Amino acid sequence: AIEFIMNTPSHHRVHHGRNPEYIDKNHAGVFIVWDRMFGTFTPEKERPVYGITTPINTWNPIWANVKHYAQKARTWRQIKGWGNKMRFLFNKPGWMPASMGGPVTVPNVNRKAYHKFNAHTTVAINWYVLAQYLCILAGTALYLFTHEGMPMGHKVLITLFIMWAVMNVGGLFENLAWVWRAEALRLPLTVALVGYLTQWQSMGLVATGLYAVAFGAWLFVLRQYKPVKQQSNAVAMNHTPS
Repeated sequence: AIEFIMNTPSHHRVHHGRNPEYIDKNHAGVFIVWDRMFGTFTPEKERPVYGITTPINTWNPIWANVKHYAQKARTWRQIKGWGNKMRFLFNKPGWMPASMGGPVTVPNVNRKAYHKFNAHTTVAINWYVLAQYLCILAGTALYLFTHEGMPMGHKVLITLFIMWAVMNVGGLFENLAWVWRAEALRLPLTVALVGYLTQWQSMGLVATGLYAVAFGAWLFVLRQYKPVKQQSNAVAMNHTPS
């Protein structure tokens, strides 16, 4: 009876599946009865393959949040006629005009052939990324607890630095060539940012300086390891992004 009313782990697994029969199903946060009422409920019949229909194949969290809009913009420019352009924007995901093949069909998933995206890296880089993640988490929490009353310019600067840091973390996971220079530049500039925000008078500046020196030395040692060439085991999906 509870499975008829409440969202369960089995129901929620369906929501995150990319199997065609699981797309746009089980939206409920608490009460699954709403999905039953509006025809969006389906039981878990087979183990879901998690993910989205068009894999992003990157560890960059910023790009992961904007890639969908970039894809939509590219497709929108290809569509002929303003009526079809507006329908593409406001109809359900996957709608396409007949001249471009009609609605996009969700591709089937071959569990045996499908592999998640995996950019192979070294254990040493993984430890560096973990340590940076903890520092980013601590810095973000400190900002969220102290941002009230802060000038807007300071908020923008801090937000940009947080975004820069998480982009570098993704780049390190993928062993991208640009990330080594970007990370080497970010560390001393983080010290400069803290100095600017505190008018060079805070003990936090000392802690940030030690952070930059320690991670700079660690980064230098890591750089001696030749980065592994990026590899992707993701299976290309031959369909138009929705």
